[in-house]
Amino acid sequence: MSDPSKQDIGWPKIFAINMQFAFGALILSLGWLCWQNVSVKWWGLWLMAVLCFVSGACQWIAAFAEAIKLFKNLRRWKKFERLGAKPRADRMARDEGFETHDNGGFGR
Repeated sequence: MSDPSKQDIGWPKIFAINMQFAFGALILSLGWLCWQNVSVKWWGLWLMAVLCFVSGACQWIAAFAEAIKLFKNLRRWKKFERLGAKPRADRMARDEGFETHDNGGFGR
């Protein structure tokens, strides 16, 4: 398993999250503009404003979830690294450590 904390996250991932935030802000702004002009004559703007508010909020929630998932993945790997001990080499086996049995060439 490769270490994600040493990998470059990459600008496309960060750019996508930032664009999701920006698009959500644009939609929320459009909803606010529609809300400012709501009247009995322009009742359709009320529906448009509510749809923009809901979709803008959904965009922001999705962007936050994506950013949190990215950070949690990096933190989980760091926590996993702290659990284990540092690897160390074992001692090499020597001839003195082996037992030899001379049974005269028979199977037992």
